[in-house]
Parts: sequence; C-alpha cells; structure tokens
Amino acid sequence: MSTVSQDIILYWFPGSPQCQKIYWILNYKKVDYKALLINRLEPHLLCRPLDGGYRKPPTCKLATITIVTLKVLYLLPKKYLIVSSEALAKGLALWLDKEAVLKDRSELVCYQLDAEAMASATLFMTATVLDTDASSLIDFSLVVMTYFCKSMVGKDRIQSNLRTLYEHKSRVLTIANWDATETRFKITEEEALQVLKRHGSDTPKKFRNL
Repeated sequence: MSTVSQDIILYWFPGSPQCQKIYWILNYKKVDYKALLINRLEPHLLCRPLDGGYRKPPTCKLATITIVTLKVLYLLPKKYLIVSSEALAKGLALWLDKEAVLKDRSELVCYQLDAEAMASATLFMTATVLDTDASSLIDFSLVVMTYFCKSMVGKDRIQSNLRTLYEHKSRVLTIANWDATETRFKITEEEALQVLKRHGSDTPKKFRNL
C-alpha cells in the first residue's frame, strides 16, 4: 500500500442505508478501497484516531484525511450529472402527492409555494433520473429510500406497490456492483492505525504502540 489511492479505508456496518449508499458509490466509481467493518454501537475506541472523533458512520479515510458521511462523494473523482438540488427536490416531490407536499412545504417555509413553477421541473426530472445512460447522485439517493422501505415492509410489498422504484433499484445496484464490498479486502482497526503511521499521522500517544 504505497500510494494514497491504495490507502482509502471505509468504516461501515451493514444495515445502515447511508453506509450502503457510500459503498455502492465507491464501487460504481471503481475506487480501490479497503473495508473496516465496525460494530453499529459504541464504543469504537480504536476508531477515534481514525475517524477524527466523528461518531456517525460511514466515514472514509484517505491517507491522513478524514472524510465524513456524504463528503466522500465530493472529494473523490466525480461521475455525476451536475443539476440543481432545488430542481431535484421539487421534481421528486411532484411524483408523490403534489397537493400534500405543497401544503406541507408551504407551511414549513411560511409562504405559498408556486405550484406551476414546481410543475415545470417534472419533465426535466424525468429525463435526468430515469432516461439517462449514466447514473447520477439522485439515483443512489432514490435507491436508499427504496432500500429503507424494503427493510421496513418487505420486498413483496415493494414489488407490488412500488414496482417502478423496485426495478430502478435493481438497475442501479447492478451497475454499482452492490455485492462487491462483501469480497472487498478487509482490515482490522489495528491495521488501519498502521496505515495512519505510514502516512506520518500524529497518532495519539496511547495508540502508538499498537
């Protein structure tokens, strides 16, 4: 492991939708990383010099740089369509229940949202999310929601009531090599500390003899 690209470590645990999302995207990007499987509950004492004190997985370590949660997506090479996050949110909301969403969001922001302006995003969003060859960040975000629903109500109900989302999830996870993390090279917390030392990290004294 002589280069930074070979010293990317993902700290994660199964069952977390956000952990799943990060490793799906790393696989999609064909990032060469190592997986450090942690317990979903604290304490993670040996992870403290590794995660910078951030206790909400997933975290990613590039040499001595700690990246937390979705910042992973922006500090690695990008393969995503660049679109307006406002348009993404409004366009997706209209696919659900536009009257309920408009009422709820208008109350939240304390002014009446413009229904016609929101509706104009619908065609744009359809093309961006469903009709492109390349996957975008919104594809993976949408899959996380479907994944979470499936874990709550079961695959059969998702297939029968949300077939389009279920089929979308299947397509995205296929290109993301969703099972690749299971065969990814795994390291222990002690081995991850050795990686920090190789990169000259100022590891706290109590961890230096591990």
